[in-house]
Amino acid sequence: MKTRQRKQFFWGAGLAVPAMTAALMIAAALVYLMTSVPYRPPEAVRRAEEFVSAIVSAEMERAYTLTSREAPFGNSFQEFVAAVDAEIGAREIVSIRVRDAWPFQSYGNRLRRWLTGRQVEMPEISVDFLLETDAEGSLLPFEVRQTYLGNGTWAVTYFQVHAL
Repeated sequence: MKTRQRKQFFWGAGLAVPAMTAALMIAAALVYLMTSVPYRPPEAVRRAEEFVSAIVSAEMERAYTLTSREAPFGNSFQEFVAAVDAEIGAREIVSIRVRDAWPFQSYGNRLRRWLTGRQVEMPEISVDFLLETDAEGSLLPFEVRQTYLGNGTWAVTYFQVHAL
């Protein structure tokens, strides 16, 4: 009498529990990373750095071209220069460093927006800088607020020196 032998596949070989455990651990790690790793829009940060660099190097015309004309300082070039002078004055800036960007946005937020058909980019973002002055290395916190115009472009709508 012939006995029928069963073929042992992957799941029948005693590997089902370890494989499922590994898959769940990988999925949990991906969910954690997607919800906790901050996303900083690179174009917005680059644009803000370009704006601050232009102000620090006294290239006011270039800085003014990066602003929105609807901004409180955007009515004229003279108003813009006066606003920059009121915020930074005659301080000599020796280094510029990006401190933070907010509001917080994770890669998971972006994925969720994309899946639901909403605009992926935040409508407004603030990039915070630390400007090191020549006065014994003191730090000057400086905020640049931008609005998303579409097609990957951002315009500066507000800037200010603020407290740490």
